[in-house]
Amino acid sequence: MTDNRPPGVPTRRQLLAGLGTLGAASAFGGGAGAALLSDSEAMGGTITAGDVSLTVDCPDCLATPDGIAFDLAVDPGESGSTTLSVAPDGNPVRLWVRTTCPPVGDAFARALEVTLGLDADCDGEAESTLFEGSLADLRRSLVDGRRLEGSSPCVPTGQSLCLDLGWELPADVTIPASSTTLAFEFYAEQCRHQPESAVTDPFAGTEPCPEEPDCPACVDLGKIDVQGDQLTVGESYAFTDAPNEQYRDDGHEYAIEVLSVTDEGQPPETVGAGFRLLRDGDPADDLRICAVAVGGGRPDPDLKPSDPDARVARYTFDPPSSSTPGQVYAAHGAYKDDPLSQPDDDRPAISNITVSVCADGTGEETDD
Repeated sequence: MTDNRPPGVPTRRQLLAGLGTLGAASAFGGGAGAALLSDSEAMGGTITAGDVSLTVDCPDCLATPDGIAFDLAVDPGESGSTTLSVAPDGNPVRLWVRTTCPPVGDAFARALEVTLGLDADCDGEAESTLFEGSLADLRRSLVDGRRLEGSSPCVPTGQSLCLDLGWELPADVTIPASSTTLAFEFYAEQCRHQPESAVTDPFAGTEPCPEEPDCPACVDLGKIDVQGDQLTVGESYAFTDAPNEQYRDDGHEYAIEVLSVTDEGQPPETVGAGFRLLRDGDPADDLRICAVAVGGGRPDPDLKPSDPDARVARYTFDPPSSSTPGQVYAAHGAYKDDPLSQPDDDRPAISNITVSVCADGTGEETDD
């Protein structure tokens, strides 16, 4: 049989030989399935011979030293799904699953929408939804583990339990082309000789995931003026005005890189744009956009034309991110309060963009 595993991925024999936990199997398998073994069990305080063995099957995952891993590379508007099946190879087992914490400030994980369903008998119909929300929140929710059980607290010998994972990246999301990894860790213990009343949570005491850093102050990074009423995807535009001293005099050049645009009219005018921040030509992932002001369009009739806000639509982002979570638009009049609701064919061209980023309130950038 041809071995298609990437370098460093353990073989089935390596998985079997590498586990020696007490009363549990905590491990993972690749697309063809892998048996996971602990060669001892706890019974009434006495160690006796016995197996805790699992087979984990999934078509789109890899075995890593830390677990079953999925590489999720999704473009805006794309979706997908996969199924994991977990089965005891020997005696019935109690089963838990957990994930790892998401990276702080991971815009892709915050934007990717996922569902995780439990199909206790693997008949293709999930009986319950374990989670629905962003990938980042899924990882936070399951970091301290979740018990997996159907009509019985134990997964019987000869029966599989399935997890259905689905994902979708909304079409209007604007983030750099990206991917992320989702890993699952399974923990199993034998049901025999252990009454349900004596079961304890194997992941009790797990520390919660670190929170997203605060944004004590939202300060202007700089402003760009749009030349010719058009922005181009893939191009970078340096800030021509850096009103905040810490960025004006720090020796770096700041810019935006345009990731997506909405153009209207003939000749085309850019009415919406999504972008990320650059420092000296490289992605500035440590800078987090907290607000954007977009200038353009007719003045708000309720404001004097000389008022700085007369032609400006303002956006705030919570949590802040190194890229805009979607496109930002200029807006006419009353639409300034809800610029996303204005029809595309009635949007004004963008004249300028001012970007504000998180600082600690004393003029220093926040550390992430």
